[in-house]
Amino acid sequence: MRAVRRFYPELKQQTPHVVLLQKGKHLLPELHHDSLSKFTLRKLRQNGIRVRLDTEAKMVDSTAVHLTSGERIETGMIVCTIGTETHPLIKGLGLPLEKGRLQTDADMKVTGTANLWSLGDCSLVPNAYNGKPSPATAQFAMQQARQLAENLERVSRNTATKPFYFRPRGMLASIGHHNAVAVIYGVKLSGFIAWFLWRGIYLAKLPTLSRKLEVAITGP
Repeated sequence: MRAVRRFYPELKQQTPHVVLLQKGKHLLPELHHDSLSKFTLRKLRQNGIRVRLDTEAKMVDSTAVHLTSGERIETGMIVCTIGTETHPLIKGLGLPLEKGRLQTDADMKVTGTANLWSLGDCSLVPNAYNGKPSPATAQFAMQQARQLAENLERVSRNTATKPFYFRPRGMLASIGHHNAVAVIYGVKLSGFIAWFLWRGIYLAKLPTLSRKLEVAITGP
């Protein structure tokens, strides 16, 4: 926010004010580590962000966010992260849905169908590793694609398919000012080391050396 002010002359003399509303009691609950949530909260507040936990928005209009408590927060910019909505195509198939996603069997065949398969964000794929539904993240979708390709090849040979099984590698989140939090195979990391790891992993996933260098030089 401080860096982009130079592109807006009318804002150069104004200090940006950021309010972060979190419906739950913890930030980044997906990490499942209270210490990392507290570290994130502390760093964000040190950076001047007003973090409000246990706070829920009831309505948003062009000038303000209206909370369920009746309070009104005036603002000129609103960024909302509330998950994804099921695509109308999926809703119109007439197939069983759970939480808006297609239910699949263990091998990713859509439940109740003979030869329809599904993976990724639109699917609720059970993970044989822990018996829980797979989250809609890239690392799971990529692994599902590999497993589904193998299963389709097995079907073509009239052999038994295999259930989707994947041990999550972990989760990383950058929280600004060269700080991040991470859980990698159960190991907790925070601060600059976690940010350096987050940065390196995502640079490694970019497709070409020129793009890696471009992002490394110009990116945050």
